[in-house]
Amino acid sequence: MDEPLQRKCDALIKGLMKRSQGVHFSKAVDWKKMGLHDYPKLIKQPMDLGTVAERVGRSFYTRL
Repeated sequence: MDEPLQRKCDALIKGLMKRSQGVHFSKAVDWKKMGLHDYPKLIKQPMDLGTVAERVGRSFYTRL
């Protein structure tokens, strides 16, 4: 991913995390602590905005 696109993605993620509902999506669900034992069976590819932001920062995603 080129630098301008990376900056745009970073700004978008930060904007989403600042919203009042963003707190619910900012970090991974601690399903064990919450007693959600079916979570891994139901949610095959869990994702949160914190993980996305980290991956964008490390250039994990490529532009096709």
